[in-house]
Amino acid sequence: MDRKELKNTIRDVFYDIIEKSAFMFGEEVEKDEVDVNYDKFVRADMGFVGDAKGEISIMVPEAMCPEIAANFLGVDPEDEKVDEYSEDALKEILNVTCGHVLTAIKGERAVFDLTVPNIKRGIKLKEWEKLFRSEDSIVCMVDDYPVLIKFSIKNED
Repeated sequence: MDRKELKNTIRDVFYDIIEKSAFMFGEEVEKDEVDVNYDKFVRADMGFVGDAKGEISIMVPEAMCPEIAANFLGVDPEDEKVDEYSEDALKEILNVTCGHVLTAIKGERAVFDLTVPNIKRGIKLKEWEKLFRSEDSIVCMVDDYPVLIKFSIKNED
């Protein structure tokens, strides 16, 4: 699978997961079309080893996390549970996306051990821009929020 096919697979899997889990809708955009009007971001990261090893991360504006959690939980964004579960909802989106991407690119029989997703809050625009400029990053819009996904994989020999 070449880089473009891999990015398209990751993007399609992510759109499917965010739509089914959080009832949010992704759309493909070119990097030069993205206008970022946020100054704080949250990044969820996790790794995997097995038939291949690598890592995946998703970075979103902090303002998006409560909306993901509210939709995930089926409650209003003002519900008290939203703050408590906003990080967990993003980690779950990442975890499910990772599993589905690995199955899509390595097949049903591939075996992986996944690390526990972790969260980094308070990421500044400068770090967003660094990941945004990375050749490996995938950018999309989800309900008018910019989302960055980075996926790296190395086959085990």
